[in-house]
Amino acid sequence: MAPDASAVPAFPPSPLAPTPEPAPLQAQAAPVFIPLTPSGPRRDDVAEPAPEADDVDPDAAHAPPGPAERPAPDQAQHATGDAPTASARPAPRFLARRSGMAAGGLDRREVALAAGLAVLLVVQLLLADRERLAGIAAWRPVVAALCTPLPCSVPPWREPSAIGVAQRDVRPVPGRPGVLQVSATIRNEARWAQAWPRLVLTLSDLDGRALGMRAFEPAEYLAAPPTDITIASGQEAAIRMEIVEPSPRAVAFNFDFR
Repeated sequence: MAPDASAVPAFPPSPLAPTPEPAPLQAQAAPVFIPLTPSGPRRDDVAEPAPEADDVDPDAAHAPPGPAERPAPDQAQHATGDAPTASARPAPRFLARRSGMAAGGLDRREVALAAGLAVLLVVQLLLADRERLAGIAAWRPVVAALCTPLPCSVPPWREPSAIGVAQRDVRPVPGRPGVLQVSATIRNEARWAQAWPRLVLTLSDLDGRALGMRAFEPAEYLAAPPTDITIASGQEAAIRMEIVEPSPRAVAFNFDFR
């Protein structure tokens, strides 16, 4: 049977015991390392006393260094190999190309390209102005040479003053009063073939006063229709046509080509 709670004697509560404070941490001493090598100076580190001036051998001062004093080849190679200089390192390709261009000027390809573009520009200017240049005797061969391989044409040469008249004659047509027959032979004395010129015929009296003047096209004054639009250099052609007499006093005539 469970005991009654009222039968249990009541004890007064005991005061709480104070919590003990933690002890302060003590600083730990730094570890002490004991050197394994003797603390005294080594024999190699002790400098030997310099010999006095009287003890120095004059021959030994000029003698080559001994084997012990010369650096070993491996050490010298190792010393130079560990610290390569900047000049020994190969430069990048683009830096080498730029330095070469700066030292030797422009690249050959760039010079050739610039020269080709300049020539092309000159050719274009000549072709654009070929009609005017073709009328100049000094430039016509150049323009003709450029148009030979290119799809361009050179206008015909025009030099009417180079048309010479070998024979000329103006007489009345028998049985046809008031009609005159004009006949002549012309020759192209120019260096190149030129277009057929226009013929200007002038009739005048004994005093030189013009009584009539008229211009004739090649199809009107040529004895035969032309087979080409130009008359070649050195080529001859015959003129034969009939005209109306402007006045019975017309006794002189003049041929002019334009």
